[in-house]
Amino acid sequence: TYEELTKRIKDLEATLARNNERFKLIQHNLLEFIYEHDLEGIFTNINLDYVSQLGYAREDLIGNNIKAFIAEKYQRYFDDYMERVLSNGKDEGLMNVVSQDGEIHIIEYMNTLIEEDGGAVGVLGVARDITDQLKTEQELIQTDMRFRTILHSIEDGYYEVDLNGDMTFFNSRVNEHLGYTKEEMLGLNFKEYMDEKNAEIVFNIFHEVFLTGKSVTSLEWELMKKDGTRIFVDASVNLMTNTKGEPDGFQEIIRDTTDRKRTEQELAFLAYHDALTRLFNRKAFLERLDETIRTARRYENKRA
Repeated sequence: TYEELTKRIKDLEATLARNNERFKLIQHNLLEFIYEHDLEGIFTNINLDYVSQLGYAREDLIGNNIKAFIAEKYQRYFDDYMERVLSNGKDEGLMNVVSQDGEIHIIEYMNTLIEEDGGAVGVLGVARDITDQLKTEQELIQTDMRFRTILHSIEDGYYEVDLNGDMTFFNSRVNEHLGYTKEEMLGLNFKEYMDEKNAEIVFNIFHEVFLTGKSVTSLEWELMKKDGTRIFVDASVNLMTNTKGEPDGFQEIIRDTTDRKRTEQELAFLAYHDALTRLFNRKAFLERLDETIRTARRYENKRA
């Protein structure tokens, strides 16, 4: 009946209105903004009443050419952009635009050619402001560059291993200490550059640091260079964690103490040996004699 048809139409209109409201709500909560422009670059439509990232109201954009909002030195690239859209039917990339307050913002866009009756009539685009994101990434890159510059300029060796003990990062001093190339070092397990005794010491230290989370400093162990030469190092070990706070490896700083250790060993040797003959000296003889006498007295000359 007419009444039923009228009610049905009203219900459909109400549903359409609700869906439109939901769509608008979704649009206003998206980081992206959707727009259209004609083949000359003039904005013909935009989904938002206010583009908060850039500080423009809808009426500031509609009817104006995109070039007016592009940083002046980049305006000449607009023609290249339109040529790509017309040739490929789409284009995506980055664009420098000027916000209402005069600041340069970087917009990431994905645009598609609109065609009607077989001919191009305009462009539909989706864009978002990624200025802060890129700034953060740039700061991270700069921080990383400073970090790496410092690491490669210090005298100590710095390297990182994963929980299996495989090398994941190292500075140039580690290569110099161990005699491996960068390609050979990456992924090298700690057991491959130390003997079994020292490998057990290091494993126990890793285990302790993993369980307690506490750094261990000023430890001495021996490493083996690629050519088999042994070197002494003073080392510290620190636990690394991922973004979730979970352990994911170890940081180590090593200082080559081979010369100092050999000097100490040589001085200890010379304390009891003649420098020329390398035989025991008078001090060694007297200490051995004193030890023998004390032992004899302890056992009253009854030692078997």
